[in-house]
Amino acid sequence: MNRFREAFKAGQVAAINAESARREIDEVIEAVSEALQEETSGTIFFEKKKMRKSGANALRALSTGESASYLVLAAVNKKVEDAPSISLALWHQEAGGYPCKVTWGSREQFCFDRESLEQCLSALLADAEVGEKIQRLL
Repeated sequence: MNRFREAFKAGQVAAINAESARREIDEVIEAVSEALQEETSGTIFFEKKKMRKSGANALRALSTGESASYLVLAAVNKKVEDAPSISLALWHQEAGGYPCKVTWGSREQFCFDRESLEQCLSALLADAEVGEKIQRLL
């Protein structure tokens, strides 16, 4: 019986820690967006965005029971009405917040805390391909 009580208490602590980690991740992503907005006179925003699989990928997802959507880190020109978001990287986040995984080009980085996430997103923004994608939005 005490094992269940201890497990319950551990679960409550884990839930609090997970919420804190998710909030921290959202704060970092918002800081990136604010920096891009400042550098582009309010034109470019950075966000986590849910995208829908299409074509063969959507059919495969339906037939295997996989999710028909995925998350990306995206940039969007907010000064253009109904402008599409441009995917910069694939994003995967655990239920507990960390670790999260960012994949772009041939790179795949795991982030275990705020510092590693900030370093990863800085590397993402410094990447030539990503820079070109953002330039197309300006």
